[in-house]
Amino acid sequence: MPNSNYVAGRRAEYLAVQELKKQGAVVAQRTAGSHSPIDVFALMHDGTVKLVQIKKDDSPLELDKLEKLPAAANVSIELWHRVNRKWTIHSL
Repeated sequence: MPNSNYVAGRRAEYLAVQELKKQGAVVAQRTAGSHSPIDVFALMHDGTVKLVQIKKDDSPLELDKLEKLPAAANVSIELWHRVNRKWTIHSL
């Protein structure tokens, strides 16, 4: 059985996928098992790509890992932090 941190993190990732689809993502998917700083990616209706790291409640924000990622013109790198059922989005 997976540990409770894994289960809570996975749940937050699924909630982020649902939110991205509400925002118009054509495709939104978890990157389960990738061992990268990106937890979720989305292809938006306008052709842009979102690469998202998900953090829940008390997890420390690790912006430094995301800031090191190269980005293209049509790619946004974001950190989504979920506290008390609300998302705070940090765009890099």
